[in-house]
Amino acid sequence: MPVIVTEFGGNSGPSKRDPSDNWLLHVLQAIEDHQWSYTAWDLHRSAGPALISDWNYTPSPLFGVFVKQALDGTLPKYPPPPEAPAVKPASLAK
Repeated sequence: MPVIVTEFGGNSGPSKRDPSDNWLLHVLQAIEDHQWSYTAWDLHRSAGPALISDWNYTPSPLFGVFVKQALDGTLPKYPPPPEAPAVKPASLAK
């Protein structure tokens, strides 16, 4: 079944739960892993999420750079953060 991912993007950055984690890299990795198609647009530097930083088409640092790497096939593999240890409910902890 064909799948196309649309309307994703934004200023990537650390998640609130784990500052070393970047949600946009999760999305791009999932797209690659599942071989889904996607679109990325917004070629106006003051619109958002912006793919470019200027009219020389320099990729924006928080979105465009990752899309460009994905299109070039140079996006580094994104290893998910280690899982947090399971917490036992208080009634079971003894």
